[in-house]
Amino acid sequence: MNIRNPAYTEGGCINCEIEHPTYGWIPFTASPDDPEPHGRDVYATALGMDPTPYVPPEPVALTAEQLVEQIRVSVQAHVDATARERLYDNGNSLASYVASTNPQWAAEAQAFVAWRDAVWMQVYDLWASPPEPWPTPVGVIADLPAINWPA
Repeated sequence: MNIRNPAYTEGGCINCEIEHPTYGWIPFTASPDDPEPHGRDVYATALGMDPTPYVPPEPVALTAEQLVEQIRVSVQAHVDATARERLYDNGNSLASYVASTNPQWAAEAQAFVAWRDAVWMQVYDLWASPPEPWPTPVGVIADLPAINWPA
């Protein structure tokens, strides 16, 4: 079996090329856990060839527009998840109960709308004067106010 160019993957497998009798040199990812004996044999052979270490790719710098979109999507998911804590479908569904004749639903909706507005005001303030470096979406969500549900 002819193998060339073995290099570790991020997950510990080995990317290499094997010489196929019909197709010539073809890419192959070898794993020690391959269900096929041939795959495990390729892995063992490639392992003995001192594979090139895995080098993670350089992080891609996101544009301001991409960062804003990541934050927007993450914050909206957080808003909707908060509404689901009270078994509403999403934030829009919960907000629609603001004039409900059911006092509990109306109170939850009013508290939610006030909280949602405070959340988005904080996010829009961030976008108006972004710090360097930009916060991650997880960091933005961690800094958001907590909702105060009615009793």
